[in-house]
Amino acid sequence: MPPTPATEKDAKSTLLDIDQFRDRIDQTEAVCEICQFKAHSIIRHIKTVHGMSVAQYRNKFPKGRYYSVVLGELVRRMDRKSQSSNEFEDHLRNFPMVGEVKSVFASIAVKIKWPATLAEYIPAAIDAFEFEEQDKRIAWALARGKNVFAEGPTGCGKTESFFQVCNRLGVPVRRINMNGDVTVKNFIGSKEAGPNGTYFKEGLLPWCMENGVPIIVDEVDYTPPHIAAILHPVLEKGRRVYIPDAGRDYIAKEGFTVLATANTGGKGDSTGVYTGTEILNTAFLDRFSVKMKKTYLVEATEIRLLQATFPSEALKNIQNMVSFAGLIRSSFMQGKLALTLSTRKLIEYFEAKMDFDAQTALDMTVMDWLDGDDVSLVDGFAQRIQLVGAKKTK
Repeated sequence: MPPTPATEKDAKSTLLDIDQFRDRIDQTEAVCEICQFKAHSIIRHIKTVHGMSVAQYRNKFPKGRYYSVVLGELVRRMDRKSQSSNEFEDHLRNFPMVGEVKSVFASIAVKIKWPATLAEYIPAAIDAFEFEEQDKRIAWALARGKNVFAEGPTGCGKTESFFQVCNRLGVPVRRINMNGDVTVKNFIGSKEAGPNGTYFKEGLLPWCMENGVPIIVDEVDYTPPHIAAILHPVLEKGRRVYIPDAGRDYIAKEGFTVLATANTGGKGDSTGVYTGTEILNTAFLDRFSVKMKKTYLVEATEIRLLQATFPSEALKNIQNMVSFAGLIRSSFMQGKLALTLSTRKLIEYFEAKMDFDAQTALDMTVMDWLDGDDVSLVDGFAQRIQLVGAKKTK
């Protein structure tokens, strides 16, 4: 049906002439936080005029933007491969705008709209976080309500991958760790006494189901059997569980899913490294649609991440610590060490080094956590790498 005259008039009134259109585009320009210079990309400006890398600029002005919304959209749509656009894409990949989806899963969108009251559960962004191709599986699972099982050694970034994908997609998420003091009370809930009698106080699982919020079950292979049994019906397609203390069924709202991490893959631990893990039965594992195997970052990637996080730190110091971590991790995986050195611990080391000397920072984050023969073994690694102030005796 052709539009009515009134509709045509309304449509014309909303059109922009060319000058208005240009003004609208200009309003999206990035503004230099140092000198107020404006452009669609101020990457070259902050390098040549202020002598700063993008990482340094981002650390100093975390809310500052160095490219416009229009430029970001154009680069993504045109998929240009020139050297200059590759440089821009590199910055776009490492420092995305709020709410922006990284290109590795840009074709995936979560259509669920959570209420603003749940925004506090959207994880904070780590600008220097580097996604892997398999992280697309997490985004796909979140968009389709599928369960994900991520296997990998301690501290390799399993949980952080979940957090960062949720951040980029704007998905709220809650987390519970099974290798700790988890109880039926805090996971499922319990009856409580109140002024009007007893009532059911929800644990984290029914709360997530009621609100349609994904739940991260960390170290699921440590889950006690009686709690794992409760998870069985929750992992199924119907996502329905009866809770006796509540006296009713909980049926998960759209958006709820289970994101699990494990050190052993649910098949038990033959190395003795992960004492206390449970063997998860096939029926339990079969309820996860997506399986991921994570490992520690490759050396070059970890160095790049630490450089972006600590731009003032000498490259040689970063390289030495990453090599040191590699030796510790290898010994841990072989069962020769009781503790490993994760990327998270490396970040804590460099944070401590900003306020303490190298010896104290090393003691705080590595050496003081060791006992017995582990001390001499790790000290040998430190001497081999020639870390400053590495010697630690007990």
